[in-house]
Amino acid sequence: MDLHAKPFRCFVAVAELGTFSRAAVSLNMSQPSLSAQIKELERRLGFNLFIRTSRKVELSAEGLLFLGNARRIIMESDWLRQAAQDISTNQLRIGAAHHTGAIRDRQELIDRFIVAHPPIALRVIGRRHSQIAADLDRQTVDLALTIELRGEDGERSAVEQGTKDFERIILRERRVELLLTEDDPLAREQRIPVGGLKKREVCIVDRNHGITLAEGLARKLERAGAILKHPPEGDAASTMRHGALLGVPAINLGWFSKPDLPWLKPLVSRPAEELQVVTALVLLRSRHAQRPAAMTFWQHAQAFKDT
Repeated sequence: MDLHAKPFRCFVAVAELGTFSRAAVSLNMSQPSLSAQIKELERRLGFNLFIRTSRKVELSAEGLLFLGNARRIIMESDWLRQAAQDISTNQLRIGAAHHTGAIRDRQELIDRFIVAHPPIALRVIGRRHSQIAADLDRQTVDLALTIELRGEDGERSAVEQGTKDFERIILRERRVELLLTEDDPLAREQRIPVGGLKKREVCIVDRNHGITLAEGLARKLERAGAILKHPPEGDAASTMRHGALLGVPAINLGWFSKPDLPWLKPLVSRPAEELQVVTALVLLRSRHAQRPAAMTFWQHAQAFKDT
């Protein structure tokens, strides 16, 4: 099996550089060897890739149609070789929801592992929350880090769509609160009472943080009589900033720094009686057999949870 897709690389090099001589130099091979690769590829395909004259070489109509396919084959072969290398070196692949990159606990978890286990090659792959379950099922990642919505009693407030069959470690939890300007009447309360959100606009996070999380919070706010306000950017940090700019209460998931801009009014964060949930930073794994590096990280996460 040719994991390097050499004939296709030869074809693309000639197509892009316009001559066999320049293509041979770029590929560090002799021109006769390059010509032989192209002729054998044409024989297997059943059509000519180039129109050859004594003065120039140009793509045939068939070659022009096939060029995109050849580039895709080269890309696939690169991915295939990388996957083989990852497997042979026991590389650990952790899928992480993009928004977790700004979470200090997540950074500390990864940093401690790198220091404690330098021989293990680690790759953290940023993914959308909605892709996490599929990645674990397909085993394109070994483990995954994301945020889930839970009740304050520690039970999951709803089954995360697509992740119910995964094992999980709850690494850290944060209570969901509302971020308010200091002069908001609700800011005088240590805990926003029942009825305090009725007919008040509240900036809400969008599905960037997961469908279950976004919809779970929205349902609680609607039951409290709040008016949901969707900011231009619905990630947690942008939601808080938008609320601060307009003087509107905003969801504070607890993981991200409050906006700190000189023209903003002072901000405070308050829990609400009708919003008694927490968000959890969780590490997920499928029930497939785990590679040694993944098992080592899982044990590392267990220890990190207890610190």
